[in-house]
Amino acid sequence: MKTLLRTLILLLGFTTASRVDAQTTYVNFDVMPTWSSACFYGSDAILTNPTGGIGGGANKCLQASTTCTCSSVRTITARIPLLSTIEISGYLKVPMNMNNYTVNFAYRTGRYNATNLDSNPSAWTSIVSFSNMTANGNYNTWTGYFSRISSLIDSTITVAISFTSDSAMTMHFDDLLIEPISPLPVEMLSFNAKKFGNGVNLLWSTATEINNQKFDVMRSIDGKAFVTIGTVAGNGNSNAILDYTYTDNAIVAYPVIYYR
Repeated sequence: MKTLLRTLILLLGFTTASRVDAQTTYVNFDVMPTWSSACFYGSDAILTNPTGGIGGGANKCLQASTTCTCSSVRTITARIPLLSTIEISGYLKVPMNMNNYTVNFAYRTGRYNATNLDSNPSAWTSIVSFSNMTANGNYNTWTGYFSRISSLIDSTITVAISFTSDSAMTMHFDDLLIEPISPLPVEMLSFNAKKFGNGVNLLWSTATEINNQKFDVMRSIDGKAFVTIGTVAGNGNSNAILDYTYTDNAIVAYPVIYYR
């Protein structure tokens, strides 16, 4: 069991959402959004509530199901303000399937449409993708996927979710969020992970904190898809060195586990 250096670097970039209405796009699929018509390209897309992504409970999610060959793409465009960093996040539930299929959650700067993704997929940056030939589903478990992009100019970004399959299959998508982020006023000193019995102890220290409510502790087995496993209360305002710890007891047997 070990952690990688780049995992530690992720923690030093602690951020929080700065929700500016004019620059934030959020789709929770409680209603069918304007960017998604009643049908994907020949495949029914419906709103269902088998328990949504981060919303969960009674919140609905977008479900795409196929019973025959189809190509399903949806896109949405948001503005990237000058000298800003945008985080794109969304939750997917994709079953394993041995037949031919692809699921792709991707983005591209500029205004584009579904046809562009169909004809030129290599020009898009994939946040996460699944197929029977590569990563085959995520065990049909709601999992969050995130990506960040920085811009030196005032621009736009188009986010797409695509789904193709030549056999009966159902996938779900929820809680799409495109938002500007800004650093938390927390000065980090260190972050370490140590094997402890059958678990892992995470230890970190801060030098200063301003209005710090909490830390979210997240785990990943591939360094891309992170799941929140717990929270640790912050100390609000502090100018003294403070130490924190969290123990992850519910680990599984993977050669590398990432934390942030």
